[in-house]
Amino acid sequence: MIKITGTNTFIDVEIDGRIVRIQGEMGVGGFYCLKGSMQEWLVPAGEKISEDDKKMIIQRVTEKTAGSHMVITFDEEEPVKTETKKKELSIVPKDTAEKYLGYMNTIVNEILDLLKKLNLMIEAQSDKEAENEKNNIFFDENCFDEFLEQYKKVITPFCTKEFLSKWFRNGIGKPGDYYYLNEAATVYFTMKSESRALVFIEPPEEIITQCFKFELKNENGKYLIDKMFYYFKREQIYHKMQWL
Repeated sequence: MIKITGTNTFIDVEIDGRIVRIQGEMGVGGFYCLKGSMQEWLVPAGEKISEDDKKMIIQRVTEKTAGSHMVITFDEEEPVKTETKKKELSIVPKDTAEKYLGYMNTIVNEILDLLKKLNLMIEAQSDKEAENEKNNIFFDENCFDEFLEQYKKVITPFCTKEFLSKWFRNGIGKPGDYYYLNEAATVYFTMKSESRALVFIEPPEEIITQCFKFELKNENGKYLIDKMFYYFKREQIYHKMQWL
């Protein structure tokens, strides 16, 4: 038996009681998986995945989804492990007049700090849900509602009322959405007037996952998230998001 669930950035594959999480990227009509992300089983936790198991997983996943509305494919070659110099996050002005450059670091760092905090909250909630599942508790509505209230309390000071009014109940990210911010990313900053600013967050080239675009609105001197989009570098199509 095989069961496949996932998000825009990874899929969880359950095969005969074992679960593996495979990183990748959602594209048009399918999901592109990275073979190299299959190192350990999610369940049983910490158990190494053998080369034979990798081949079995790839075969069963491709057979399961062939001809479906969501075809899952794998990259052709394993990533080559090399010693590389540690990369750092970089902030780059783009189409921004010199007189607005003074806003850049303050606006960008505020967004990055918020996203990192949200990511930690989501990962902690995910760990709690995984622990509940081990105890056959598959959805604790009270626990989820409490988490959602805390989450909304954190984002409210950074968003316009218009954005929050469209933020729906289940509108939270998934673990891993912003994980690369702790390692490396390129952030582009665009500002053409004091009324609005744009922030684009893109992962390093070797990480295949979604990018984010934020539109910020100046409200009484504070730049708040008014609209948010996700996109993939190779497609450059902006998809509007109703969550943060």
